[in-house]
Amino acid sequence: MVIDGDGNILMNLGSLATIGHFAPNNLIHFALDNEMHASTGGQLTVSNTMRLEEVARAAGFRAAKKVSSIESLRTVAKKSSKFRGLVFCFSKNRKR
Repeated sequence: MVIDGDGNILMNLGSLATIGHFAPNNLIHFALDNEMHASTGGQLTVSNTMRLEEVARAAGFRAAKKVSSIESLRTVAKKSSKFRGLVFCFSKNRKR
């Protein structure tokens, strides 16, 4: 399981391509979107115009889901633990 931020994913899109290439059968990648690069001072990202779940699908993730509530996140987490293949879950935490 990986917990990541939108800023990191956007600065390192090659990581999704590499994960998709090697395609481990047991990886769940959760992306928490706060629309900022927290590690560099809080600059805004472009995640509000990017569909990161579609980028993940294009990179080879077998399942990719955008969630907007804690209930949806829990449901995806439970289902993903039984799923074989790459799973990407994108959680929107704030709105501009």
